[in-house]
Amino acid sequence: MAEEQGDTASYYQEHGEVKMINGTINTIVLINASLPAYTLTRAMMTATEAKTVAIQELMAPSRYSHGIATGSGTDMIAIVSNNTSKYELTDSGKHSKLGELIGTCVIEATKEALAKQSLLTPIYQRDFLVRLKRFGITEEHIWKAACKLQGDNCEEHFRKELRRVTSIPTMVGVTSSILHIVDEVAWGLLPEQEGKTAAFSSMCGVPYILNSKNIPLDEATG
Repeated sequence: MAEEQGDTASYYQEHGEVKMINGTINTIVLINASLPAYTLTRAMMTATEAKTVAIQELMAPSRYSHGIATGSGTDMIAIVSNNTSKYELTDSGKHSKLGELIGTCVIEATKEALAKQSLLTPIYQRDFLVRLKRFGITEEHIWKAACKLQGDNCEEHFRKELRRVTSIPTMVGVTSSILHIVDEVAWGLLPEQEGKTAAFSSMCGVPYILNSKNIPLDEATG
């Protein structure tokens, strides 16, 4: 799953690459109790929020914007209750036990489905090149930027080293923190200049993470 509200997307794997295709998330919630109509409606809202939580916890990117996905434009949810049950439940909001169970079940099921159908998992997302794709930044873009820096730039060696460090958890964490700053600037939560200053401060830690003394951050950031 990879889109914001209104986008339509998913993934498929080909020759080791995960690519975006059209997709959807269909959710069916079965409740062995009698629920009045208004409770069924609230249950649908709870399930929808839970689905979005699952997608956002996986940091699924939007297909058409730089945002984080909230679901697919073709998603559907069905809530089924047992009208013959002697038990009647009238609250399915987040503060109720029923709401809690709907939330935990939908989050777990959505993540499991995305892992099976789209290979969208925490492990796959633990790669800063994957995180950067949300902003259209690829390995090729990074190499072109590196070519402009001083020093001996061997493309084969550079790409090999880049791929070696992309899944280092600390590097993923630094990249994630910088991208979140970008998000907060876009959402109006941070002024742009202060956001740039905070992002650059995070980048200054990269040489220590990689145990390198020759990373020209001043040139890389312009």
